[in-house]
Amino acid sequence: MSIARKVCHIVIRGTFEFRIHRLALIVLTATVALLLYAVNPGFAGPYLDSAHGSSTYGVNRDRTAAVGYATGNCAHCHEQHGSIGGEVLGPHEYALFYDFVTTRCDLFCYWCHRGMNSEGQAVVNYPYSVNFGGATQHYANIREQFCALDSQFANCGSSHDLKAIRDFMEGKWGFGSSPDPCSGCHNPHLVQRDWEVEIAQGKLKTAISRPSDHNNLWGDDIDERMSSYNNYQAPYYGNGPWSPENGPFEPAGNTTSDGSNMPDYVTFCLDCHKDPQYDQERGATVKAIDWTADRHGEYLANTCNQGIAFEGTLKAPYVDSANSNYVLSCTDCHEPHGAKRKPHLIRRWINGVLVAEDTGTCDEIADWYATCQTCHNIPVDHDQWGGCGVCHGHGYRFYGAGPCNNEPTF
Repeated sequence: MSIARKVCHIVIRGTFEFRIHRLALIVLTATVALLLYAVNPGFAGPYLDSAHGSSTYGVNRDRTAAVGYATGNCAHCHEQHGSIGGEVLGPHEYALFYDFVTTRCDLFCYWCHRGMNSEGQAVVNYPYSVNFGGATQHYANIREQFCALDSQFANCGSSHDLKAIRDFMEGKWGFGSSPDPCSGCHNPHLVQRDWEVEIAQGKLKTAISRPSDHNNLWGDDIDERMSSYNNYQAPYYGNGPWSPENGPFEPAGNTTSDGSNMPDYVTFCLDCHKDPQYDQERGATVKAIDWTADRHGEYLANTCNQGIAFEGTLKAPYVDSANSNYVLSCTDCHEPHGAKRKPHLIRRWINGVLVAEDTGTCDEIADWYATCQTCHNIPVDHDQWGGCGVCHGHGYRFYGAGPCNNEPTF
């Protein structure tokens, strides 16, 4: 063999061996990394720490589990080849086994977040007022909260308008065209199981991510909680007995009342609700909310020149005083997903009181009285002008007697 051929042979063999060694090193590195992840969850990253990625209670769809995928495996949502066991549901965008949304009541997320179904995991998700208010009467899963007959406008109920959410998200904050509306508030790779209110190493478990900051959890850090407001007072939890000092208070049903264990839902909700939103089902525009100009927000709530004859007195745990300018959380009064026979996503359980559902008349005057009386002692002659909403809505400053003597701030 000539010297040139020998040199060429050595170079080729050396290159081949280098590539083999490099491939072996890559495989070894990946194997070691997987072993580290297996023995030390601290290396796992946010997905394996999430509710979907948990190896104990994570995603576990029947069809994918049947072929050997472990609980929490990505393949329960992302089917690499679009077919398992010869049955094809996908592939759809991002290799998901089903489309994001076909109709309001036919979404990808509903394959698990609903009652018993052929794809497995009938996940139980109670409404906010049950998980964090101690209520006992409501829907048991997300799909029902949006789609049950009693949460529809025609039956005096309400649900968040998923089409409006999707349309508002589209092209904003890094979302593409026709995004999954659920992902506007929940990042599926970060979301945590938060019904058990828990703070560990200073971090609060939370299921939400702000639409404008989709790749981070919201409420986990101390500066992202309702305690950031000077005068937040949590409502009572459960059905009593209570005390103004010890509660129990929302959201954990314990003695904490300053919102240090609750995400700042005001900032979270205002990502979208600082702008007007059109509710297709009601055929009406949901007005923009300026929390700085709202008496349930940061505007002075105790300066009405008519005094308590028109304001009414407050019920515990709220107290009337010169400094009783309470800031509320949106979720103190509103359900995030859907409300049973209550308009405007109003909760059925507020401040430890079961609020009567609408009887089928969709009478908002009676509805508002039932709602507002959970925190206010309303004067007996107050109904001469109609329901509370005539004079008191988001952004209205009430100055005098009568339904027209008010100042809309926007």
